[in-house]
Amino acid sequence: MTLFCWKGKEGNSMGKLYVVDGAILCCTLGTTTATLKVPKHRHIKIAGKLMANCSDVNLGQQCIGSFGNCYRSSPPPPCIYTITIPWQSIKDDVFAAKHEGVLENSWTMCN
Repeated sequence: MTLFCWKGKEGNSMGKLYVVDGAILCCTLGTTTATLKVPKHRHIKIAGKLMANCSDVNLGQQCIGSFGNCYRSSPPPPCIYTITIPWQSIKDDVFAAKHEGVLENSWTMCN
């Protein structure tokens, strides 16, 4: 399974930073990074950037782009993922658009 990790965040929640629009995402098996796109209808901002929440893995909203090619197979095919579990290590008492906030140490998996 593949973990996504965060690079780029703003604000503070007891030592952990919130993930915001434009954060650079990385995948342990991808060849490139992807940029998070928080839906524009959100109103919660941190340092002038829209705050991500745990629903920002929805492929229909195209929040997360491709990570290039996937080293899960050889030769590495193009990255086409399906998220298999909700975000983990989220901020469960801070909400943006009725969903929990995503922190710099939050992660999920794909198949």
